[in-house]
Amino acid sequence: MDESVKVTEDALAALKSGASEDIVNDQINNARQLIKRVEINRLDVIRTRSAENLKKARQAVSNGQKDQAEDFLAAALKGFKEMQSAF
Repeated sequence: MDESVKVTEDALAALKSGASEDIVNDQINNARQLIKRVEINRLDVIRTRSAENLKKARQAVSNGQKDQAEDFLAAALKGFKEMQSAF
């Protein structure tokens, strides 16, 4: 879980700093893979919602919608931190 939070924070920071689309998408994809390892039933809804926000962030980055991508990454990060605090 800690890795998912860190990678999502990195993706958000990279996006805000103007990093290339490829770098941001690589970090988003990495976070999506890491979060798949979390399989706690009571947190599954949060995990699923956060993973969907990562997918939407990747799509927004690809479409040049930086503001939307930031919102989706922030929402994903919020969910991951909520899950992290439950551990």
